[in-house]
Amino acid sequence: MENTRNFCFMIMCVTAIMLFMAWNGDQENLIRKANQPAAVRISEVKTSEIENLINVVTDVYDITVNLNGGDIIEAKLKDYHKTVEDSSPISLLQTSSDFRYTLMTGLTEKNGPDNSNGRASYTSPSKSYSMGNSDTLEVPMHYEKDGITYEKKLVFHRGRYDIDINYNVSNGTGETITVRPFGSIYQTVALPQTEDTPLFMVSSFRGAAYSSDSSKYSKKTLEELGESEELTKDHIFTNGGWVSMIQHYFAVAFIGGGDVRNEIFSQSAASGRASIIGLYGSKVDIPPGSTASITNKAWVGPKLQKEMDGIAQHLGLTVDYGWLWFISEIIVSLMKFIYSLVGNWGVAIIAITFIVRGLLYPLTKAQYKSMAKMKLIAPKLQELRERYQSDPQGMQRATMELYQKEKVNPLSGCLPIFLQMPIFIALYWALMEAVELRQSPFVFWIKDLSVNDPFFILPLLYGLTMYLVQRMSQSNMQMVSPLQKKIFLAMPIIFTLMFMTFPAGLTLYWTVSNIFTLIQMKFIYQHLEKIGLHTRTPKAKA
Repeated sequence: MENTRNFCFMIMCVTAIMLFMAWNGDQENLIRKANQPAAVRISEVKTSEIENLINVVTDVYDITVNLNGGDIIEAKLKDYHKTVEDSSPISLLQTSSDFRYTLMTGLTEKNGPDNSNGRASYTSPSKSYSMGNSDTLEVPMHYEKDGITYEKKLVFHRGRYDIDINYNVSNGTGETITVRPFGSIYQTVALPQTEDTPLFMVSSFRGAAYSSDSSKYSKKTLEELGESEELTKDHIFTNGGWVSMIQHYFAVAFIGGGDVRNEIFSQSAASGRASIIGLYGSKVDIPPGSTASITNKAWVGPKLQKEMDGIAQHLGLTVDYGWLWFISEIIVSLMKFIYSLVGNWGVAIIAITFIVRGLLYPLTKAQYKSMAKMKLIAPKLQELRERYQSDPQGMQRATMELYQKEKVNPLSGCLPIFLQMPIFIALYWALMEAVELRQSPFVFWIKDLSVNDPFFILPLLYGLTMYLVQRMSQSNMQMVSPLQKKIFLAMPIIFTLMFMTFPAGLTLYWTVSNIFTLIQMKFIYQHLEKIGLHTRTPKAKA
């Protein structure tokens, strides 16, 4: 019985330690990055190169496009605020003196205007574009050189974060010309020392991700991009595929054409202070007097899994739920459905708790029944220990015979705990990665379920309910040593301190789960009393 309880306790402790290490590792990594010196001013972007800018405003974007190349150098997401207190939109793509995060797209090869000699100097009919009441917004750009006309067009869609990047290349020369589309994402490795830094401060992963024929999803840190021989020297050739840079809740991606052979690459820039991941499309030959149309897509915005999967195969995997992704996806889908009915993510989490605890009720009942039986045979186990003190093998055989005779499975008491731990871990990653929960309020003081409770009220409630659960459980258990009693007494305190750093949504789940457990235990103990497996502990007289 002692070994069984120790095993159950070990499961809980190992899971809690794993979660704490994951959370603490993120925090230490972020502190380390935040303490890095600011990046040196990027010399590659000259002042003259970013003077010719146009502004694009849609229902979801406020974007700045550099006509030198037609790149998106700034992108503010109007529906996503910096913090709960600061309602200004976050800047996903941004360009400043110490930090650069841009989406570069263009045409290279022999007749491409974007090469080592420079970028295409586009012109546009207007300096500003607004979607207004339209469903789409087109931003045209024009460039001519050596008898070749290049038309580049960015197309935005209402309520969407995918952007069409279209080219029409007209060959006015007497020879066949060759161009090759590309898209690359450039980001400074060191985080900016600006007010925008909180956008990166709770990141579960910051780096690059890509998809190819050989691997539907791979990721590397920004530092690793410049060191990967597979990407910097050999390159990855694939049909379709995409490249991206990801961070907490948000992603920037460039998607290659699905019916052509693409080439994925990476490199370091700015003397190692920045990293680039990109994708080349197939070469396009254009005969004299002909026009070729080339289309690519980009994603600049929140990691919306369903929408991203609709844009490119496996793009939704940038919502990284870890090794228990299949459970996390079920939890998120169920929460979304409940949210559509109740309109509150906290209530949705509570509903998930009831569903999980309800499904596990038969196992929970079996757990307490097994614990009650173990308590009844405890004196017999003690007799066996005394009888077989010098015969461990005999003790083991006699113990197993006793278990079989009494129909007791010592490990059945741990099964509900063992099954709940994956759900607990999966919910942790669901709350960490699902952008729908970002800055989602619950009630009163909880303004954001994706961060810790600022007043620690939920963690304290969790500790109290855990203590009550343990106190009720002890009436059905027999502590065999003072040390074991001290350990069980310390657990609520230890877990309370740990939950102070966890997202409020996760703490809410476990607190409600404890309350549900207390209610379940009352009914289970009443049933055990009826069948003679439990007796109430008499209250001490004053």
